[in-house]
Amino acid sequence: MAAYFWIAVGSALGGMARYWLSGAIAALVGETFPWGTLIVNVIGSFIIGILTVGLTMQGANYFLQQIVIGLVVIGAVAFDQVRRK
Repeated sequence: MAAYFWIAVGSALGGMARYWLSGAIAALVGETFPWGTLIVNVIGSFIIGILTVGLTMQGANYFLQQIVIGLVVIGAVAFDQVRRK
């Protein structure tokens, strides 16, 4: 049950960070092109790679890794969609 808690916490923190960073970049360079979304997606790709390597080094099985990464992606997309409304 603790794993579900940490997955939820990670998803919430990641989504909030994505929302803040995307807005900060848009305020800095303007909104003619979605630079914030692009930069956040590139950073997110690196985070997913680091997360995968970390889970592998900890001995987590492949199925658990896919669940964690999927939840991170779902959380990021959900918060991005909420931000756009």
